[in-house]
Amino acid sequence: MQVRWLLAVVLGFAAMVAAAVLWAAISASTHYTIGYMSIGVAFVVAYVFRYFVGTAGKTAGIVAATFALLGCVLGNYLTALVFIAPDAHATAQDLFLRIPPPNALKIVKDTFQPMDALFYFIAVSAGYRYAMRPLQPRSLSAIPSEPTTR
Repeated sequence: MQVRWLLAVVLGFAAMVAAAVLWAAISASTHYTIGYMSIGVAFVVAYVFRYFVGTAGKTAGIVAATFALLGCVLGNYLTALVFIAPDAHATAQDLFLRIPPPNALKIVKDTFQPMDALFYFIAVSAGYRYAMRPLQPRSLSAIPSEPTTR
């Protein structure tokens, strides 16, 4: 069980980072900051916990909710870097590597919108609740054995 938890935490973190990067990439391609992408981050992270941990109760929900919140903050930060990069005559990747953490927190704070709080709340809620629900096995009886022809 400990190996499954470790795997869930490592892969949950990786899923969080991947979802945040995808959020920034979509925002860069559409030229819009898309707040509801935070809900997608939550579902991706929660799914990893549901898959690897199963029904672990509140602990899985709390860890998934925490990763969902961190993923939202990271997604907003990376999106901000995408929009700041042209003015800085650099790429978002360069800015990510050059900006020290205290300045990164300032960027997150300066780009925060009140609507972000709503999406963060929804993402944390979704991450918590969705991670605690067990995966439902698909019923094989619902799959037809032979195609029907008329």
